[in-house]
Amino acid sequence: MSDFLDALADDGDAFNIIREALFSEIDAELEDLGKQDFLSEPKDEPGKAFIDSGLGTAISSGTVTGDLRRARINALTRQHENNKSAAEKALLEDYETYGSPRLRKLFQDRSAALGATETAAGRQRLDSLLSKAAEAYSRGTGFKDRV
Repeated sequence: MSDFLDALADDGDAFNIIREALFSEIDAELEDLGKQDFLSEPKDEPGKAFIDSGLGTAISSGTVTGDLRRARINALTRQHENNKSAAEKALLEDYETYGSPRLRKLFQDRSAALGATETAAGRQRLDSLLSKAAEAYSRGTGFKDRV
């Protein structure tokens, strides 16, 4: 899959269409989460499946965003290999548009819309979800980053 993404990432316009579609999917997954998902981790009850939808969304969205970002980092680095200034500008713009700042904002906006950030528990849970998303994002990009 990495080779496919790397090849596709060379076409910035086509790749951005894919990333926009995936961010729409991430947004839809976040919309499926309720206030309770942003307030506390579910309890593990004997005899019941343990499902933490918030954690699952954080990990999957961080992974996808990181994998796509890594592919685009490689493409932009190749495209601007003879112009360090242009490369840095393109990488920063891509990071701000499709990197962890956008993912962080999606989580923050959903949590705030649900009113979960009004409590200490909600803010703590959001920090925990963002931390898990950042870990997954960093694995995808190969760089340590904070979501």
